[in-house]
Amino acid sequence: VVVSSVYKTHAPAPLLTQPEPAVAVKMQSFPNHIHSSTHTTPQPTTQELRRSEPETLSGAQTNRQRLIRRVRAFWIEGVLEHSLQGTTVMNLGLQEQPDAVANSWQSVLQQPGTMLRPLPPGTHITPVYDSANEALLILGAPGAGKTTLLLALARDLLDRAERNTSSPVPVIFNLSSWTLKHQSLHDWLVEEMSSKYQVPRKLGHALVEHEQILPLLDGLDEVDARERAACIHTINSYRQEHGMQPMVVCSRITDYLAQTERISLTSAVTIQPLTYAQVQNYVASGGEALHALHVALQKDTDLRELAE
Repeated sequence: VVVSSVYKTHAPAPLLTQPEPAVAVKMQSFPNHIHSSTHTTPQPTTQELRRSEPETLSGAQTNRQRLIRRVRAFWIEGVLEHSLQGTTVMNLGLQEQPDAVANSWQSVLQQPGTMLRPLPPGTHITPVYDSANEALLILGAPGAGKTTLLLALARDLLDRAERNTSSPVPVIFNLSSWTLKHQSLHDWLVEEMSSKYQVPRKLGHALVEHEQILPLLDGLDEVDARERAACIHTINSYRQEHGMQPMVVCSRITDYLAQTERISLTSAVTIQPLTYAQVQNYVASGGEALHALHVALQKDTDLRELAE
């Protein structure tokens, strides 16, 4: 309810619908090599070209900044920061899981079984994403913090996109709606941007086609179990066409590993359960308000397992 209120009170301005450069159209309309004794096409002056170019660049940048603001307002300010308000943030343990992604070189190299490797304590998700060549799968148990981790990454990537106009804009999508129409991922991304972020379809198509967005796909486990393999296949088909485009996918680990097909991403990490020391430190940070919980955890092993 709170998130909905935050989103509704920040009514988004309409995005522009002309991402194509007007300057290029004018230049094509007036080729220099065409001359006629009976009709002379007027050439645009240097002043006219200079006057039209900033308008084109300004329109594209306005679209970009509006999309960044919409993603930030809803997901970062409305969801992430609201959910973390007044809480103690815990560093989640991460472990590499190489067997969770499709390895196109496996049949060639014939490597032995890959080892699971815990990452150093306190490792932040953004360097993990960078080291994965910006193509990462995040796995974890229910409630492990997958979406929170994805949103923390989105916050850093939004900052990058604001600093560097060549960086794609991270946009968060929930895969649960893919089941409704079984579209190609390209068409589904355009549809989702239109319905969720109010991006005109023509502009959305251009953003996806020219890889100006960075899809952050959450909730693969929320896709109907009977359709999950088809959804993974759809993602992989998109990756064949846009293999250089960054992408992140999140899923519950048991639901994902139950599938035989693997997603074609560079790396996968699994969120590890909390240690009992982490649980104790968190409860201790709550002081007297959590004293009863501290006592209960010492007496009840089932409660301790649940907390971890």
